[in-house]
Amino acid sequence: MDLLLDTHVFIWWNMDHTRLGEEVQAAVADPENRIVVSAASVWEISIKRMIGKLAFQRDTPHAIVNGGFEALVITPEHADAAGSF
Repeated sequence: MDLLLDTHVFIWWNMDHTRLGEEVQAAVADPENRIVVSAASVWEISIKRMIGKLAFQRDTPHAIVNGGFEALVITPEHADAAGSF
């Protein structure tokens, strides 16, 4: 199964697994699943860290790779299409 992690799920996975339900933990830990983290999440984490609203001290791109996840790139076309949601 392909799973796109929400920013908070990614943060909690890296900081405090217990904030996630058992089903979510099992899905993220399942090696059969493809786990993707959006570049938008990396951006959001960086902004929250910069303004002091997040104590996530890890290098986010490395946390994605080291977690066995894939980064989902956002293209200008994706950004433009977001306006139609």
